[in-house]
Amino acid sequence: MKADDVMDLIRHYRHDLLNELQLIHGYASMGKPEKINEKVKRMIEHYQEERKLFGFQCPYFTIWLMSFNWEYSQFQINYMAEDIGDISNMDLTLFSSCKEIFSIIPQHTDENHVYKGELEIQKQHELRLEFVFYGPFHKPEKLNAELLARNYTQSVQIDQEKCQFILAFQMR
Repeated sequence: MKADDVMDLIRHYRHDLLNELQLIHGYASMGKPEKINEKVKRMIEHYQEERKLFGFQCPYFTIWLMSFNWEYSQFQINYMAEDIGDISNMDLTLFSSCKEIFSIIPQHTDENHVYKGELEIQKQHELRLEFVFYGPFHKPEKLNAELLARNYTQSVQIDQEKCQFILAFQMR
């Protein structure tokens, strides 16, 4: 990653953090302690998930996921991760696989829609990334075939308003 890319990542990160703090400040000035508590709780949960992500020791995948909402402006994702620990030997595989998947999906979306989604990262017999996005998907049969053509795609379920897929990787 080049210095300019790092600066861009930090700039976006700071921007998002400042937005969160401004919301808290606004709630404080309006005398809404319940909203402050709710916002702070969500921020703590987010940073706890981020800590788990850093524990993977996967810099490429971590940066890809942390910058996802900025890089793929049509998508907004929240993630939850098990406390898996060091999987650094899988970093480039996770990174390149996710980049490949998200070079396909936008071809099947409505450019005027923001797709809200979730990613759950689990370790079972293999490492599983379970994605789900909500919104209108065009040509779901074609998208299904394109996703299943990847040897790391375990399952896909798509209809007109939801796309759910699991990527599975053997632990090394």
